[in-house]
Amino acid sequence: MATAVAQTPQPHNKVQCEILAPAHTQPSTGETNHSTSVTCATKIVAPDLGAIPLSQQATNPTVEKPCEAGAGLNVLDYFGGIGTTLHALAEAGIKVATYRIVDIDPLKRKLAAHYTAEVQRKWPHLVPPQALGELFSLPQDVNLVTPAHLRSLGKLDLFCAPWPCQGLSQANPKGRGLWDVRSRLFFKAHDALLQLQQTSPGLRFLFENVAFDEQRGATGDRRSKELRRILELLRPDSFLKFDAALISPAKRRRMYITNLPGVTVPEARNDRDWKTALDDDHLPPMSAQTDDGIRYAAFNVANTRARKAPTLTVRQDTWSYRDKSALVINTLTGEPERPRIHELERMVGLLEGATAAEGVEEEDRRRACGDVIDRFVLTHLFKGLALPAPLREATDSIQAGQVNEVPPAASNPIRSEAISSTPV
Repeated sequence: MATAVAQTPQPHNKVQCEILAPAHTQPSTGETNHSTSVTCATKIVAPDLGAIPLSQQATNPTVEKPCEAGAGLNVLDYFGGIGTTLHALAEAGIKVATYRIVDIDPLKRKLAAHYTAEVQRKWPHLVPPQALGELFSLPQDVNLVTPAHLRSLGKLDLFCAPWPCQGLSQANPKGRGLWDVRSRLFFKAHDALLQLQQTSPGLRFLFENVAFDEQRGATGDRRSKELRRILELLRPDSFLKFDAALISPAKRRRMYITNLPGVTVPEARNDRDWKTALDDDHLPPMSAQTDDGIRYAAFNVANTRARKAPTLTVRQDTWSYRDKSALVINTLTGEPERPRIHELERMVGLLEGATAAEGVEEEDRRRACGDVIDRFVLTHLFKGLALPAPLREATDSIQAGQVNEVPPAASNPIRSEAISSTPV
């Protein structure tokens, strides 16, 4: 583990973040296109709610009445997991007409059936019962989904694909990138997107994975450039990379490749610290180091109570558990212990009981909490979909104008090499 930073901690009202503009939006000049890296200061603007637990904070207080009349969005969620996308859309006040999941894991499907039903009960005006009538109607292995299956869906509005990260994660030093048998399912998702765009012009999409371009060493640098070129096949409007801790109790640095309207790196808020997700008899541990504010949002300060939890993981034998930074302190015994499951659910923005499907074991519920996209982040990314159509169009035109204003190529060499035909 890295040693504590010795110097005086900097004020926690700024973080470094990156908005990476895709090359395809630039005029063709015959030269190699490059993304732009933007360092931006984000002010903590949310009201200070102190230590009010998340369970006591208002959930989506602005959405009290049904949204405008209309059928709602038709959504397809590849690698949909437990159905967090549906919850995020509801929190954003977005009506859903149909929601379909494709996920090969039967345990995740069991959890999704439970969780989406809970979301429907909580937001019946946004998620009517019929929206879940075709939840698992497609083959649940993306390798078995055919163009005919996709054409049968009719017009879709949103396609999500948080594809497997095992070949891309820094936690896997032997990872083979998109040539990993799991991570290469990206290409199946890309094929699906191309097919869906034929029947659904204007389809919005969101692909999510680890911040793959931060892999270390020469091999990591080469792989990052190759991956970036492949991902440009999606022709997204935005590559966003940031730490969920800006708006969530737990860290989770991820890359979002999307054409959603008006997406931005969120402003940091101070009402979702780790403590707000914990029960009264639990406290965060003391932080051993100060966040650098570059890769992760700058909240934790050495030798003070941690404000943000480490990234939740599927496995329980990770470094954060071994060094006890992922453990909380029981105030009655003074001893460290694992967070309770409902605390883990709060830490990534899930409803309490989201993973409490009948017959699901505790350890499986814990793993599920470590294998979701942070719901707070998803709601932030989807909020542009809740705008009236004229405002969405205006947002898109502004965004396109910003993307076209790309600094000279020398500003960022992330695309300076052509993709290799040899897997790494």
